[in-house]
Amino acid sequence: MKYMALGYYTNSVRELSSLLSIISQEDKNDGLLMTIMMLSLHGLASWDTNRDIPQHIQAGMRLLTLHVLNKPLVASRLFDRLSLESVMYAVFLSTAGLWSDSTGFDLTFDHIFWNRAEEVLGQTNFFPENSGSSDSPVLGVSVSLFRIALSVRHVFRTGILPEPSELQRLQNDVANWEGLLLEDQNLLVCPSNESQGSNSQNHYHKTAIRLFTLVTSLLLGQIIRGSVLAGLPQTAPRRSWQMNLAIQILEEYADDEVWAKIFIVQWPIYTLGVLMDLPEDRQLVRKQLQQSCDVTSFAQVARYSYDLETIWAARQEGGPIYGEQETQRNLHLLC
Repeated sequence: MKYMALGYYTNSVRELSSLLSIISQEDKNDGLLMTIMMLSLHGLASWDTNRDIPQHIQAGMRLLTLHVLNKPLVASRLFDRLSLESVMYAVFLSTAGLWSDSTGFDLTFDHIFWNRAEEVLGQTNFFPENSGSSDSPVLGVSVSLFRIALSVRHVFRTGILPEPSELQRLQNDVANWEGLLLEDQNLLVCPSNESQGSNSQNHYHKTAIRLFTLVTSLLLGQIIRGSVLAGLPQTAPRRSWQMNLAIQILEEYADDEVWAKIFIVQWPIYTLGVLMDLPEDRQLVRKQLQQSCDVTSFAQVARYSYDLETIWAARQEGGPIYGEQETQRNLHLLC
């Protein structure tokens, strides 16, 4: 059945490529966009087609540039926003990759597309009276946090520091998010079991923002201190306020099944694991990723889990860390 399924998949992708070669700016291609989003999602959820994600992303960027980014009425439909955010999240995951992998997927980051998409999303507000999460059906947190995360990830992948002006902009952006986080009076107040609807959704949305802020703050701190080489970030001190607060958040949500289903927080939790040094803290991350794997069955979570285990083992033993090829061979042991 697996062989047959991959055969159907290959034929479908071939036909999709043929359709993409003849589209024009006047064509309405919601169906194609939805197909591309589902194919990208299939790659994230499965073991066999994740390497095809870059070609799906490129197709999605081409369609969105034609039908959304180049139009005067920017993102005038909810579907446009859904499509933009879906492609941008796929771009984020593909560009960030695994921490043990220094190459990432075969996707060249398109700054022009990303900057234009960020501008367009900033101009649309479908639910002005509701929380930011209502206006962000996929990303869930501000696009600027994803941009910051990708910027610091690039430094660790290449070992090349940003230009002084770009580094200053990163510092300012992170400082702004840190300020918002530290001003929050309800920082560690979890939603009760009785809380329903928008209030609970708001809380999870805010907590995702906090985790992204704490992770990017820790990574940028290493860059500013000049302790960055191409490869993995160093472990962060347990006594640092960012790590201390992040662990408190993870402890509060340790047995929350709703939290385990929120895919946006998987990358910051995974990255926190890379930054952790103490076995008891690592166990907290291990438990949360396993719970996410149990309730979602997403292969992407298993990739994160396996990558963390190899990183932790290598640090303990002082040996090399496996690359992605070795990771793919062993993923069947998880989930």
